[in-house]
Amino acid sequence: MRAAWLQTTTHGQRFFLVPCAPGTYSLTGVEPCLPCTRGTYQTAKKQTSCLRCDGSKSTYGEGASSTSQCIGELYLLQMESK
Repeated sequence: MRAAWLQTTTHGQRFFLVPCAPGTYSLTGVEPCLPCTRGTYQTAKKQTSCLRCDGSKSTYGEGASSTSQCIGELYLLQMESK
């Protein structure tokens, strides 16, 4: 189960906020979240942006949650040609 917290509006309405998981982000850091785009990653939850892979490295696809998913462009080209 993912962690969430209860938020109350000034009008007394209550709702749960669910933080974005690693590999995703949103403008507020909570759902609805978008996957990090190719070439970026995010290791932490509840983030408002993703981090760019170093140098000429990229990710194979969207939603990377670790720097270990940033791999060299040559490797990506070889994988895509298969």
